[in-house]
Amino acid sequence: MVEERRSTDSVGHAALGLSLATPLQAARAHPRLVRATPSADSRVAAPRTLSLTFNESLDLALTRVTLLRGDRPIPLDSLRLATGDANTVVAGVSTTLAPGRYTVRWQVTGADGHPVRGTFEFEVQASGAPEAHAAHAPHPSPH
Repeated sequence: MVEERRSTDSVGHAALGLSLATPLQAARAHPRLVRATPSADSRVAAPRTLSLTFNESLDLALTRVTLLRGDRPIPLDSLRLATGDANTVVAGVSTTLAPGRYTVRWQVTGADGHPVRGTFEFEVQASGAPEAHAAHAPHPSPH
């Protein structure tokens, strides 16, 4: 009788383990922003490009990057994958950014087909001000 209970408990633990592991595996399937230039919460001189690196390769056709100052979009030049790096998308900034706070909004789609979105901010300092970089990676906000 005790042996049967152990067997049932083992099956129950295995089922619980599978049910917990499945959502974690699905969550890992989504792309995750691992590095950006300028980095989140950094204070920099006006950048000429934005560079976002994810933990998996990107489909450029399903990738969007928007730069905003307040609610006003800032034009970006061509959006492209970095040479030899399918995990990094690069966008040129088509104008010289004035000092102030900017928001980068991004959307990418991973191998599972689900879009993932996120934002981060950085600040452009007046020329001559020293640059300060944040010590942490940007925080994506999936969905």
